Amino acid sequence: LAVDKGFMLATLAGDSLVVDRVMREENEFTGEDTTEVTRRATPAPDDAANARVLVAEEGNSIYVIGPDGEATRFDARSDALLATTTAIVSKDASITAATTLIGRSTLLLGDNHGNVTSWFTAESNGKLTLVSPRAFQGDGAAVTSIAASPRERLFVVGYADGGVRMFQATSGKRVINTTLGTKAPV
Repeated sequence: LAVDKGFMLATLAGDSLVVDRVMREENEFTGEDTTEVTRRATPAPDDAANARVLVAEEGNSIYVIGPDGEATRFDARSDALLATTTAIVSKDASITAATTLIGRSTLLLGDNHGNVTSWFTAESNGKLTLVSPRAFQGDGAAVTSIAASPRERLFVVGYADGGVRMFQATSGKRVINTTLGTKAPV
């Protein structure tokens, strides 16, 4: 994820979540560039071997989302990478695709039943929690990919049966429903 004057990369390495922040700065007087890499690590959630990692909220949050539907949010602003909330985002389905919407504060999670749910972090009783304002129903084929618009709250979902659908995240409306003409996954 691009952040102010650099970028951030978060990965799972063994049993750790590793976050590298690369900052580049140019000296205005000399024109000399300097690059600084800051690496932090923290224990990953249990069973994170096949998890997805998303950097969200302009680099302030990192989500580790397991295929079993457990999502853990880490505060990327803290030196210790504190885990601030854990939620079950899918109880009876496996997470098959994940991305963020424009602004990077809304997560989109697709599952093996063809559904996509949106999630964001909210404060309740002094604690952060993940809440889902909307579910986008599929037709049964597993979600294989999700791509969000960089300019609007639109996203496209690819399915295992070759289906392609576009949704408007705020209204929940299905804007486009088509297939690629094959039964190959999208």
